[in-house]
This record gives sequence, C-alpha cells and structure tokens, in this order.
Amino acid sequence: MSGGKAVDTPVPGERDTAAGAAPGVGLWPLAAYFLKLGTLGFGGPVALVGFMRRGLVERRGWVSEDEYTLALALAQLMPGPLAAQCAIALGYLLRGIVGATVVGLAFVLPSFLMVVGLASLYVTYGGLWWMRALFYGVGAAVVGIIAISAYKLVVATVPHVVVLGETPGTGINDELTRLLGDGAATQLPPG
Repeated sequence: MSGGKAVDTPVPGERDTAAGAAPGVGLWPLAAYFLKLGTLGFGGPVALVGFMRRGLVERRGWVSEDEYTLALALAQLMPGPLAAQCAIALGYLLRGIVGATVVGLAFVLPSFLMVVGLASLYVTYGGLWWMRALFYGVGAAVVGIIAISAYKLVVATVPHVVVLGETPGTGINDELTRLLGDGAATQLPPG
C-alpha cells in the first residue's frame, strides 16, 4: 500500500458521535421502542413514520435528522410497507444486521397478532352493532392521524412552497382549483 491515508468506511451500528450524532442506543431499548410503536401506533405508514421521527429524532435524540431522512429515503426505494421498511432501515443504521432483524420483528409481530385476533373477533361478533360502531370510530380517528402526520412529514422533508391549482390545463390542478377555489395555495414553512 502506498503512503496514502486510509479511508474510514462507516460500519452500520458504529456511529461517529464526534460528528453530532447521539451516542449509540442499545439494542434492547431500540427493540422496546419499536415493540411499543408496533403495538400502540396506528394510522398507516405516513402516521407511523411521523411517530418515528417525533420519538427517535425529536424526543429521544437517538437518531439524527440526516439518519432519519436516509432511512425514510431507503424505505421509499424498497418494496413493501413504508413504516416497516423505515423501522428496519433505522435498526440497520443504528445496530447493524442484528438491529434490523430485531427491530423488524418487534415492529411487525404485534400488528400481525392483532390482525389475527381482530379477524377472529370480527368473524365471531361482526354482526353486532357495537362492533361495527367500534370499527367506524377507529377509521375516523385514523384519517385524522394520517392527515396530521402527512402535513408534518411534508413540512420536515420539503423545504419549498407547494402550490395547488397554479398550472392551468394539467387536469388534476384544474380539478383542485374547481374544488378549492381560484388561487388555492398552501405555503409550507421551511423545514
């Protein structure tokens, strides 16, 4: 080898705390967080990745904004459910292959077990009025959570103005203008 300087290649699970990243979080606290999110989090992928950002970047500081954005970008590139892929990517970035595996199982297993349990309840009691009302109420709450999380995700990741209905003749914008009124625009604050 010539007298050149060796290039440091980042290793998943080994973070550079001098570069502003938080000290590495342990595997089990990370798994516990995703087990809790997988058990109690609801609202679809946009809501769940919003919960991940708030919980891991803003509140705990376990993940830097750059790491979160990278994990979200990787999750969007991979086939499969966005929230699960983002969780797995974060597990990989923080704790390597073992972290990705443990986080993936912790995040997905609770929802799988709940779906099996709810399906059996629905088959048994689905004709009862209170069961139908319960499912309709949960659906309404989920729509609200998705809307809030989508807005926060756009604000965090799109640092420019989004204008609706400004380009005539494009079909969808004409329809949005018809529905929302002339000059319907939303200016998002910079992320």
